Amino acid sequence: MVWPYHFPSQTPELTAQRRQSLDFHARLAQLSIFLPLLLIILSKALHFSLTKIAALHNGADREKGQPKSKLFLVTRVLAVWRRMAWWADDDVGSWGTRRELLWATGWATWLGVLVVRGTGDDYLHLTKRFGIVAASQLPLHYLLSAKSPYNPLQLLTSLSHEELNAYHRLLGRILITFFTLHATFYLNFYVQAGFLSKRIRDTDVQLGLAAITGFLIIATSTLAPIRRYSYRLFYIIHIISAPTLLIILFFHVTHIRVYVLETFAIFILFSLQRYFLSQRHATAVLNSIPDTSLVSITIRPPPSAKLSSYGPGQHVYLSPPNTSLSSPSRFAIMNPFSIANLPSEDRNIQLVVRALGGPTKSLAQTAAITSSEFSVPFTLEDPYGASRFFPDLIRYDAVLLVAGGVGGTFTVPIYRALLNRLSHSSSNLGSANLSQVDDPDPASYDKSFSDHEDIELHSLTPENPLLPSSPSSPSTQPKIHFHWSVRSPADASWALPFLSTDSSLSSFNLHVTSSSSSIPHAVTPTLPPSIPPSNVTFDRMDLRTIVNGVFGADGVQKVAVLVCGPEQLGRGLRTQVGKWVVGEGKEVFWHAERFGW
Repeated sequence: MVWPYHFPSQTPELTAQRRQSLDFHARLAQLSIFLPLLLIILSKALHFSLTKIAALHNGADREKGQPKSKLFLVTRVLAVWRRMAWWADDDVGSWGTRRELLWATGWATWLGVLVVRGTGDDYLHLTKRFGIVAASQLPLHYLLSAKSPYNPLQLLTSLSHEELNAYHRLLGRILITFFTLHATFYLNFYVQAGFLSKRIRDTDVQLGLAAITGFLIIATSTLAPIRRYSYRLFYIIHIISAPTLLIILFFHVTHIRVYVLETFAIFILFSLQRYFLSQRHATAVLNSIPDTSLVSITIRPPPSAKLSSYGPGQHVYLSPPNTSLSSPSRFAIMNPFSIANLPSEDRNIQLVVRALGGPTKSLAQTAAITSSEFSVPFTLEDPYGASRFFPDLIRYDAVLLVAGGVGGTFTVPIYRALLNRLSHSSSNLGSANLSQVDDPDPASYDKSFSDHEDIELHSLTPENPLLPSSPSSPSTQPKIHFHWSVRSPADASWALPFLSTDSSLSSFNLHVTSSSSSIPHAVTPTLPPSIPPSNVTFDRMDLRTIVNGVFGADGVQKVAVLVCGPEQLGRGLRTQVGKWVVGEGKEVFWHAERFGW
């Protein structure tokens, strides 16, 4: 096939026409983001409407609903919808889910169309179009990575920062590809036209080469071997490159400055929000948990702290000890840790960390040389997590919680909050949000807490609606199933006092996998009275039996499944749950907790 593009003669008319076309297609590329957002909102509204209509199958509402034939059709549509959604959310290797890849493919195709459209055989027009279309996506790219509960994309899509970050990575690959093609095509033009040696000395070309070098360094740092070698190196490269590349691009050419300024405004706005509203000094007590590699971090709040903002299923970012809030390096060394308790009830924020290497190893070393009375200073960043977008779990027929190892820090608080909610509902106390218990009288605080009034833990983030308030309790209450796999009983010792199987609506099972704990009497003495030894097994989880037992129970049509642990555990659980979604059309809310990169 003959290459269709040529180097046309430059005339004032052609240059003006090209500039007009470039600006138009760049604006169109940027504004077109509102179309997928609109589709997301419409699809959510349609699914909500269909679900409400299908609910007329149950109870007295069916008498006032549509004819059975229409209700049957709606039910079938919802079943197909669930199967398609489940298929779309399956992982495809290390690239993400099918949904994410489909979006990336569609978006890259659309941007490619905008690059080629109307360029004719003008080689320079095509070359410039790659650059300006990619530049028009920079504000979206930075917005996708903004770590803030006030991010408008989170509010519009109901996706957390961690979930949006997957799209940030995919869009980044698209933009780096476009910028690389822009630079490659220009260099080819300079070589073919015979003035590379002249143009290479010009400032705009030098800045362009510096920018593409920066983008390629970022792309290289995202490779799995680099991240495994030093995640901190990967992260530092990102936070340094983010503002630096914007400055370089601003002075590169004038035509993309409007998009650079928009991006810089987003970067500055959310950086200031994190610094002034989300990050604060805190002190904590560190303790090594005996016979484990775990470290317990107990953050002691002052009486004025609004702990109701810290809900189950959330996580906070924590700096290593002694990192100053004014230190610019704190952004590069903060790590996410799940909130392992219910701060509203326990009057503190507890984190449980497994010491592996890097920052977690530093925490273990600090715990080893400090006493339980010694407070260690930290920099704390307010809670994040997808749980603020969870549906009302209490309205499912069953809830299945599965954890592996330190993944219990995510599931244990959810389990406790659900049991509290059920307990209050059965006691005719309404269905108040038990992740938001009112703060008691400050006078009831332990004396040790009042010694730390310099800490400010007021959360300005939206309240966590893991278990949202509702005007009335559901007619039936879900059965809660919690399965937790640990190497030894000691790995669960920090949580066992909070767990209970006294309720007929709950089931807690501890799976001990270490061969050294194969003798039952090795674990029985460590169990609190509320957990009978029969709830402890000395083997790996049988995920097939667990899932079939939950989904095969009478009257179970809607199940919420939440898992946190090794990837292999999540994949195995999803395979078993998928059989009931695809084969039986069950309605499932699925969430696998992971921080990603």
